[in-house]
Amino acid sequence: MNQIKSLNLVIRQFNTDDLDAIHAYASDSEVTKYMLFGPNTIDETRAFLDHVINHEYKAIPQRSFEYAIEYNHHLIGAVSIHFNETFEEAEIGWVINPLYQRQGFAYEAASTLINWAAEHYPLKKVIAHCDDRNISSYKLMEKLGMHLECIHKDVKIVKKDGVHLREERLYSMNITKKGN
Repeated sequence: MNQIKSLNLVIRQFNTDDLDAIHAYASDSEVTKYMLFGPNTIDETRAFLDHVINHEYKAIPQRSFEYAIEYNHHLIGAVSIHFNETFEEAEIGWVINPLYQRQGFAYEAASTLINWAAEHYPLKKVIAHCDDRNISSYKLMEKLGMHLECIHKDVKIVKKDGVHLREERLYSMNITKKGN
């Protein structure tokens, strides 16, 4: 997939010109507070972009789809889906620049990518997880139709500033194919 269009967005592959727009949110300590990365230095953002373009997009078969969310020709965030070996289960995630949060863009991007994945792969289940304190994220999971499976206690997260223990919510939803 090179790009998908939804009502308001274009979901597309990253390119090297996206560095500054990605770094705008990836370096923001509030945006990355509950993420598994960040806040990034420019070199860390560059390394992420290089990895996606030169490894993930070239993998055969491609199992990781990291994509830009574009609104009115501006990169406003990212959405990703990562498949297991059989392409029957995938994990979805998203991040949005604070200037564009709370406008429905993460929901539109995530639901668009889930629908695309269900049409092109034998997808049966989608999961997502987040820090238990990230209310916006788990409310979005619920809006997508996901259900809370469990809350894991004392999940170890290693970030640049050290090891953190957190409670983590795991959500999932089964995918029903049309005609089933």
